[in-house]
Amino acid sequence: THPSDLVVRKSSYICPRTLMIHADKAAADLPRKMVEALKRAATVTVELTVTA
Repeated sequence: THPSDLVVRKSSYICPRTLMIHADKAAADLPRKMVEALKRAATVTVELTVTA
C-alpha cells in the first residue's frame, strides 16, 4: 500500500484508501489511450465534482 493510493470502487467496501464507492466503471472499462497517458504522466490532475 502506497501512502498516496486512492481507490474508486464499484462495490460499497470502504477502507482508508477508498475515495469513492458505487462507481459505474472499473479499470478495465477505461479507454486504453487514457491508461497510456496516465502511465506517461509524472503528474495527474483530477477534478472531482460532488453532487448530493
